[in-house]
Amino acid sequence: MAQSLPEDVLHLVCQELALREDFPTLFKCAVSSKTLAPLALAALYRNHGKSRVNDEEAEGSNAAPQQELLVQKWSIMWRSIILAALNGTLFPYCRYLKSLELRDLQNLLEDSKFRGRIQTNFFSGSLSKFHHEVEVQAFKRHSDKRVNRPSKRLDVQTTIEAIGDAIIPQQPFLEQLSGQFSSSSLKSWATSLKNLQRLELRDGDALTDVDGAMHRALHKNCPGLKALMIFQWQHPGADEMLANFIKGMRPNSLQTLQTLTDRCGISTQTCLALSEHGQSLKHVHLCFDADAVASMGLLQGCTAVEALHLEMPNTIDLELTQHDVFLELIGWLRQCTKLRKIVLNEFRSAPSILLPLLQTQDLALAELEINANRNLYKAEVSLDFHRALAKQTTLRSLRLKAEGESDSSLLADTVVDCVSKLVNLKELQLPGISETFGDQETIELLTPLTQLEGVFLGGYEVGDRVLDAVARLQHLKSITFQSLSVFTMNGLLDFISKLGPGNRGLAISIDNADPDSLLQDQEVQIVRETLSTKVGGRLDTFTDFLPSSFSTLHGEIPTFPSLKANQTKVLAFEPDKQTGRTYTGWMFGSITKGTKDGDTSELN
Repeated sequence: MAQSLPEDVLHLVCQELALREDFPTLFKCAVSSKTLAPLALAALYRNHGKSRVNDEEAEGSNAAPQQELLVQKWSIMWRSIILAALNGTLFPYCRYLKSLELRDLQNLLEDSKFRGRIQTNFFSGSLSKFHHEVEVQAFKRHSDKRVNRPSKRLDVQTTIEAIGDAIIPQQPFLEQLSGQFSSSSLKSWATSLKNLQRLELRDGDALTDVDGAMHRALHKNCPGLKALMIFQWQHPGADEMLANFIKGMRPNSLQTLQTLTDRCGISTQTCLALSEHGQSLKHVHLCFDADAVASMGLLQGCTAVEALHLEMPNTIDLELTQHDVFLELIGWLRQCTKLRKIVLNEFRSAPSILLPLLQTQDLALAELEINANRNLYKAEVSLDFHRALAKQTTLRSLRLKAEGESDSSLLADTVVDCVSKLVNLKELQLPGISETFGDQETIELLTPLTQLEGVFLGGYEVGDRVLDAVARLQHLKSITFQSLSVFTMNGLLDFISKLGPGNRGLAISIDNADPDSLLQDQEVQIVRETLSTKVGGRLDTFTDFLPSSFSTLHGEIPTFPSLKANQTKVLAFEPDKQTGRTYTGWMFGSITKGTKDGDTSELN
């Protein structure tokens, strides 16, 4: 008679499968035996957020029936969780959860495919009590007149809060809560959130507190709360209320604060309140509007920061217009000796801010990201910045998005020389700043960086020559060529033949193929099939994102300094029969502009 494994061993197996996100195997374990079922189901539902079927899967499917099937699976998952809270399932799924993503439930309820049959099934039986509707005014045409006819639609906010009232008291191990809900609901849930560690709010109004009772309820019942994320908070008193909430927490208990847009109202009071958590605050993501930029200088007490993400309006140059804040920011960053990740978005003087920091011997960055559309790199500063960057050999991820100066050849040579010294890089993205790269610059850049797993490069023209250097990247998983490319079928097939086991699942994106050397559909299909057979990879091309009724026309356009005249071509497309939209785009960039109904204004 076969001897079964001890239950604690089976528990470890299920935990490992969850860590690997091998959810199909976990499901098979759940239906294989009574012993494995509760262990596998617990692992599945504790990671339900990672296995959601909406986002990429639904977007990646063009077939409406397939999208509807995915939404149906999505709704069944949530229906099971809610039924479990009502004791309507064999296993208590809701008690397995460590994270309750009401934000994900809101996305489901607002999905167009959810309406109709799926919605009816979702709210059937004992879930009918959660079906709340609200009256809306709908305009319909009757003959030649617009008639105002009241109609009803799902009241998503009320529905979510009612579901939360049912689920949250049944979740003793809940560590993370996300979504959009009222402050009264959050206050009522507080007594059931004893183990809450992370709170993610789509709208900061959930923290609106007039008399302090709601804040006190959270502080008393959620002593382990250490992370707060807010997407937006458009309230005139947001800065004061957020500051009061932060000051009401135990000193040095807050480890993560994220305000994801400049519509969160953070300013002086919030930045001052953060100093009470200066020794614990490790992860900071703050977005400042124009009026709050000066308050960045008040963060100097937060010296334990390990990951920093700052955003500000690109209309402000700190170095020129607010030099005192510029110097305070540099002084603060030099005190943050534990910094491992820095992201600066829309900072015009980013190189000037980071240069003194990179020149210190104590810094050992793992990730650096700079994003700006215009006026980021100043010639007299950027060269020194890149030379100092070359010393950060601990970097694993680097993204520099910017526009080069007129002396772009000098900048390109400096970038190639310095970045190629960062031999431990696994992720490299150089959009914009690599716009003058050709075959030789790309080869010189990639050859020493043998650990790369992800690459995103621009350039004025690249061809089959660069594929030899790319093929030597034994760990490469994804590469995007945003540059004008002149790859041939034979060149791509030869490249694929050199790939190895470390390139399993390789995703190749060719965004801007030269219209004079486009591969035929049959050639593209051959390359795709060969790539899939060799390493299970995929090839995405520029034309994959266009409606099938588009046809290509060529025409010359004015040249740019960094591009040759015969390389600056524009595509114009006939109107799509279904949408009536006509798209145009530069071949050395992505198609992002379109016109509609004869209107020549540019649309995103």
